[in-house]
Amino acid sequence: MCFDYSNKGETMKFLCRKHREQILSLPSVATRHWDHWMGQGIASFEGEQWSKACQLLGCSYEAAEWLLQQPEEISPEGELTYIDRYMVAGHHLAESYGRQGFYDRELYYLVAVHRRLLRLSESGNYQHWPLKQNLSISLLMLARYCQLHGRFSGYECFVRQAEQHIQMLDRSLH
Repeated sequence: MCFDYSNKGETMKFLCRKHREQILSLPSVATRHWDHWMGQGIASFEGEQWSKACQLLGCSYEAAEWLLQQPEEISPEGELTYIDRYMVAGHHLAESYGRQGFYDRELYYLVAVHRRLLRLSESGNYQHWPLKQNLSISLLMLARYCQLHGRFSGYECFVRQAEQHIQMLDRSLH
C-alpha cells in the first residue's frame, strides 16, 4: 500500500446539510450546480480570491464525489463525465489551497483524486480511455506538486501503481 495521506478519516464538507439534501438528490441537479460552482470558482481563482475559490470549488468537489456513486448518465459528446468532473474540481481545489500556502491540503486533494482514479480503474466500471487520460493528468499534477514542494512519502509508489493501471487500461483497449 502506498503512503496513507489522510485527514484522520475525516472528509472536509463544503455544503451544509440542507443544501446537501437538496442538491445531491438527482444527478441532473448536482451537475447543474457543479457547472455553476465551477464557473464561479474558476472566476474567483483567476481573480486570486483564493478563499472564495476554495469554497466554491469545494462544493463542486463534494457534488462530484456524490456523482461518482451514481450511475453515469449518457452525456452528449464533449460533455464532461462524472470522473472528469471529480478530477477537475479536485485539482482546482488543490491548486487553490496551494496558492494560499496550505500545502498539506493541496497534497490531500491531489492524493484523494489520484487514489479514487486508481480504485475506479481497478473496478472496471468506467470507460477505459478517459480513465487512462485522467490517471496521466493526475500523475502530472502530483509531479508538479513535487517540483514545487519536494517529493512526499509514497510518491514513487503512486507513479508505479498509475503506470501499471495505465498499461492495464492500454491492454483492455486492444
